[in-house]
Amino acid sequence: MSGSGGSTALPGLEEALRQALEPDQVAGSVVTLATERGARRWEVRVVPGRTDAGGAGMVVAVAREVTHTERTETERLHRSALAELGAALFHDLRGPLATIRSFLGFLTVDLQERDETRIATDVESIRKAVDRMDDVLTHAAKRTRATEGG
Repeated sequence: MSGSGGSTALPGLEEALRQALEPDQVAGSVVTLATERGARRWEVRVVPGRTDAGGAGMVVAVAREVTHTERTETERLHRSALAELGAALFHDLRGPLATIRSFLGFLTVDLQERDETRIATDVESIRKAVDRMDDVLTHAAKRTRATEGG
């Protein structure tokens, strides 16, 4: 490659520049290259330069490795999704837990008074709250599997 002084110390950069200089890529591109250490991604921006006295066109190419940047952004999005899921679970489980706590108090009184009708009502209310919690957790599990692609 002209002006590169031979091989480069940055694996894949020379090939990324070569690909970016293809006629359909002159405005710039993001190039993925496989190296001995795995895939490395380079963002290559190519700007047409002036023509010298002999008529040869020149370009200026700027390349930066974006492998780590993209990985960091993916990890940030994953953490954000987990935080959102945690907040939703906290909110959606808090209501049924409060219901269970209240009806356990009622159940304690109703058991002491041996009021079978109210005992049945208390137990049914607790069961419904547990079912709501199960629905919330089932939905969260499905959402997590869908997000993970599983």
